[in-house]
Amino acid sequence: MKLDEWTRLPRLGTDAFKELMRAGVRYETGAGFLVPRNADLERVRHAVSGALDGAPVEFAFRCMLCGREMSCEDCEYHDVCSIETSSHACICDECARTGDFDSYAENWRKLIQRVNGHD
Repeated sequence: MKLDEWTRLPRLGTDAFKELMRAGVRYETGAGFLVPRNADLERVRHAVSGALDGAPVEFAFRCMLCGREMSCEDCEYHDVCSIETSSHACICDECARTGDFDSYAENWRKLIQRVNGHD
């Protein structure tokens, strides 16, 4: 599932749909589902996986610095971290290696402002 992008899912059933709404997912007819980074991602994973007979659910998201699509599977810290339980503002390995931490801090500031409704 892609974070912060409209995506279509197979029919999940009423209970799973309700659980997704409680987890902070948005739904629009024609567009599908939007899973924002601030949604309860553990709850989303559980609802979708349960509705799909235990199928694994992986989140895809974009590096907050360069915009490259990535997932937790792409990250060297996958064994000790996940987007569901850690930061929703991940950066890719390339950006981590370049060490542009001023840009990282600025993007964090903007993210916090958006989350708090201060665009």
